[in-house]
Amino acid sequence: MNKFTIDIDETFKYYYRPLCLYVLHYVHDTDIAEDIVQDSFSILWEKLSISGAEIENVKAYLYTTARNRSLDYLKKEEI
Repeated sequence: MNKFTIDIDETFKYYYRPLCLYVLHYVHDTDIAEDIVQDSFSILWEKLSISGAEIENVKAYLYTTARNRSLDYLKKEEI
């Protein structure tokens, strides 16, 4: 069991819109930004549920994951 209990539903409700706006600065496409943010939450969920990892700062983890996914997308699109 994690030392830090995270309610993924509340975390999603709290961070979804700000993360979408953050990613939108990178990709300039609302649909792509939403996909990247959803992917970031999926990665968080997998990390917590499957590997049982401890994440002390969920906000930093989500923003870093979203940024990295955005940069991966841009690299893939060669922009």
